[in-house]
Amino acid sequence: AGLYTAPSSILTSQTVTVTARSVADPTKSADGVASLQTAPVAGQWSIGYWSPRSGSSPVSTIQWKGLTHIDQITAIANADGTLDLKTQNVSTTAASLISAAHANNVRVLLMIVQEYGGPTTTNFHQAISGNLAAFVSKIMNVVNTYGYDGVDIDWEPFISGTADETDMATFAAALRTALGSSRLLTAAASVTDYRFWNTVQSSFDRINVMTYGQGGTFNPYTWHNSALYDQDGRVWSLNLAKTRFLTAGIPAAKLSLGLAFYGTQYSGGVLTSDHAQGISAVRQVWQTG
Repeated sequence: AGLYTAPSSILTSQTVTVTARSVADPTKSADGVASLQTAPVAGQWSIGYWSPRSGSSPVSTIQWKGLTHIDQITAIANADGTLDLKTQNVSTTAASLISAAHANNVRVLLMIVQEYGGPTTTNFHQAISGNLAAFVSKIMNVVNTYGYDGVDIDWEPFISGTADETDMATFAAALRTALGSSRLLTAAASVTDYRFWNTVQSSFDRINVMTYGQGGTFNPYTWHNSALYDQDGRVWSLNLAKTRFLTAGIPAAKLSLGLAFYGTQYSGGVLTSDHAQGISAVRQVWQTG
């Protein structure tokens, strides 16, 4: 499976040293040094995400070595099938990003969302159900105008078992036809939606599983934000997500695992077994303090 990460511009050195206790536990890392790639290997997908928002790292700071693809965040879909390219400064930064990426043999995809911050909208549903032809045409016009190598769909929230599934299938098929075989179509997928993504995977070149944000109050105990392994199947891990998606029938060659460049901190709780102690580690059963 592939790998996609947060924007590579935040990596500032050519060698990263990772230190951890060496223990006989497959869920722990051993002591060692990991060196950054100087160039991708054959068949690799390594996808970074770059935002042109004010305060973000400029294109000139992106470290391209090891990247094969980069997603530009983000065009916002409108209910009438048009795209907002101004809010996230896409229209003013696309040319420079694409030029720099192509000079480094990195392909660029335009991420499309149905909202960015604020209240949740149903813009995707309205654009697809009422303006599909115009919606796809507008997307292709932007792709062709700026020279993007493809499109990434980031549909959040995506609710399985609702009209979202039908809409996504319709949208993906139409975009696949419009993009043809030379341009790419990818999507972000929640770890819980593995069954659905098998039904539409033929339309996509890549399905980027959001294997992060796994630590939270929804778990039965404190847990890592982006764990490689789990012990009991009661919490998510990259390994569990990989297994579920493969078992659902999605080819490994179409799957990417997501890595977060942030963590999760628990506070305000106490151990269920001893209310005198606060929570301080993973796999602790806790309750509100």
